[in-house]
Amino acid sequence: MDERATSGPEMNHSVGGVDLKQRLARGPRMDPTNLVPYLPRAKWSPGPGDQGWHAMSCQVLKESQKHTRRKSLLKVGVMDFITSTAILPLLCGCVGIFSLFKLLQRLRMKAYLRNAVVVITGATSGLGRECAKVFYAAGARLVLCGRNREALDELTRELAASQAAKVQTHSPYTVTFDLTDPGTIVAATAEILQCFGHVDVLINNAGVSYRGAIVDTTMDVDKRVMETNYFGPIALTKALLPSMIQRRQGHVVAISSIQGKISLPFRSA
Repeated sequence: MDERATSGPEMNHSVGGVDLKQRLARGPRMDPTNLVPYLPRAKWSPGPGDQGWHAMSCQVLKESQKHTRRKSLLKVGVMDFITSTAILPLLCGCVGIFSLFKLLQRLRMKAYLRNAVVVITGATSGLGRECAKVFYAAGARLVLCGRNREALDELTRELAASQAAKVQTHSPYTVTFDLTDPGTIVAATAEILQCFGHVDVLINNAGVSYRGAIVDTTMDVDKRVMETNYFGPIALTKALLPSMIQRRQGHVVAISSIQGKISLPFRSA
């Protein structure tokens, strides 16, 4: 309002004995402690020291308890549904069917191995020797293959003297040949088939290993490793495969070392 247009007694523009115009000219009053201007008070909200704080806390607690009770009732309802007379027998039936299936599968495998013709290469040592013991105890008819005739005969005597078998066992046959010689594989295949007339399981276990630096390893060593571990098993498998195809039955197992998967020092070959 224009002061020149006002009339009547002069208005008092002082607050607390200080002229309001002077205060505005000097700016907002500062807090001497925090050096910040006084601001209007925020809207009131209850705190721990206020009268309505306890009531609000009780209300929040009640809502939380209601939510917990709802979740508990939901869990109880789900459990009641699962254990009801309609669901529980169904679950038990599914578990029973699955267990029966696994049992029949194991019995079928045991029945299949019993009297099955299993050919194991590299049977005189290591994993091949252990496989021979397991299949012999299961009642399989074994054909043990290797390069050392004396080691094969010793394994045959050991198997015959073992008492671990709970089923009828069969005397193993032995076939001596070298996988690195392609000419002996054809003759060995014919000898293997003459033992029992067919082959149900061929386990390609024979293999050699070499340890040495790359720069010191000759090509003859690399060729021998590949002939024994790769080309030899392929040749034997292809030689026995037609008889499996003719019978429409047979399994081929390839056993390898993990050193072919992981780079190790001095194991490049």
